Parts: sequence; structure tokens; C-alpha cells
Amino acid sequence: MEPSETKISVGPKIEFFVTGFRPFLDHGTNPTVTLIEELKKLGEEITAPEKVGSYRLRDLRVLDVSVKACEAYYEEMREQIGSVISSGGIPVVVHLGVNFGGKQIDLELHGYNEATFRGADNEGVKKEKERIAKAFPLEHYFRTQLPIREICQTLDEKHPCCIKLSNDPGRYICNYIYYLSLKEGYSKGFPSLFVHVPPFTILEQERQSGIIADILSNIANHIKSEKAAETTTVVN
Repeated sequence: MEPSETKISVGPKIEFFVTGFRPFLDHGTNPTVTLIEELKKLGEEITAPEKVGSYRLRDLRVLDVSVKACEAYYEEMREQIGSVISSGGIPVVVHLGVNFGGKQIDLELHGYNEATFRGADNEGVKKEKERIAKAFPLEHYFRTQLPIREICQTLDEKHPCCIKLSNDPGRYICNYIYYLSLKEGYSKGFPSLFVHVPPFTILEQERQSGIIADILSNIANHIKSEKAAETTTVVN
């Protein structure tokens, strides 16, 4: 599970906050639990500092599939994310969720302000066409701040037919936390992404683990490249 190794000059420190989810509804397992455990094995520092894909895994955790857990996560993470920003680093939040009907890994473009649950969450909460953020209309959405089309194209060269873009994260807990994350990111100035993965019976565990590591590395790559370009423009 080796991340990409393109080299450029050292830029700001990229600090990732990555979440997975516990099993939910009538599903006894959730592959994102295993994917988070695999990321933990990589350790804090993923690549040497001189490599563009260098980043730190600041926080890795598995959340319960509930509105309560999603909202509690951001209450807790605000201080850590603020600390990264104030120290000159760039926090990036990546959420992993499972699509049991999926055939590949989906990079979600949007998070929507609608909560419509096909079944109760793990706390027994059921929602139907409710707004996540009361200040915005039901049809409101945020788009990921990352250059996701470019990132997807880069990843597809290494992992053909395994990754695609998606406009529909559903309206269950995956979308719920993604919308919260994007809303917070637009307010505080950090990017977020939601990644839907298929079951391991569709795309095996080892391959998924490698792709997730490459997603993180490529996000860091693009952010550092953008910052390097901004610095060059200012200097010139």
C-alpha cells in the first residue's frame, strides 16, 4: 500500500482527519472500519518530507452511524482543525463510507442539505426531507473545495476502472457528515472529501487500502502544487 512518490519542493504541512463508519441498518460489517485500521498501520508520517505526497495522519477514527456522532465529531474537531490552521498547516477532512451496491470507489462531488433516511440511524433517529443546516434551503448543496476531477484523472491512470466521480452521496448519514464537513470547511477555509467504497467482495481489501492511501497522497500533491504555484506568482 504505497502512496504516490512525485517529488517537488516542500510546501505547507498537510494534516489529514479521516473517518470511517461502524456497521449500520442490517449490515453486520463495514469495510471502512478495516480501511481505517490499515491507515493506522502506515504510521503518522507517510512519506519523506521532500516528497510532494508527504502528509500527516492527524486523526483517524471510526464513527457510529448516527446524527449524534456526526455532530459530536465536529464539536470535538473544531479545536484541532483550528490548531492546524493557526500553525500554518492545511487540514484536510476525508470521510470514508460504504456503498453496498457500489462497483467501484466513488469520489463525491457534493454534499446536500437534505436528510432523508431510508432507515433509522444507530440511535434510532429517522429523518424525512429535513434540512441539515436550518440557515439554508433544503435543495442547497456544497461542492468539495478540492480539484477532484484532476485528482480522479491522476488516480485513474494508476487504478483504471476502480475510481469515478459521483454526484449522489445519498441522503443518509454519509451525506449528513459530508454536508457538515463542507459547511465547516467553507467557513474555516479547509477542504473535505467523501469517498464511497464498495464491499471487499467487489474490490478486494488490499487494493482498496492502496487506493485510499493514493487518494490521500494525491490530495496532498495537488494542494502543495497549488501552493507552490501561488508562491511563484507572488515572487514574480
